Amino acid sequence: MSNEQSTTDPTLDAAQLEVELGRVRQQLQLALKTIAEIELDIATMTPRDTLLRWLAERRALITQAGKP
Repeated sequence: MSNEQSTTDPTLDAAQLEVELGRVRQQLQLALKTIAEIELDIATMTPRDTLLRWLAERRALITQAGKP
């Protein structure tokens, strides 16, 4: 077995992290859009207050997850 250590370029690592962060942000934006659409769909339903409150809580969690 070799004692060589692999070296990585920090610039490439940072670039890859930026790409991944971009993907995560896109997923979060899609989730927020989906929640907004669901809120509109259930606005006329009988249990809407409960569902809207639940969705608002989930939206807050998703929004917080997207912040650095």
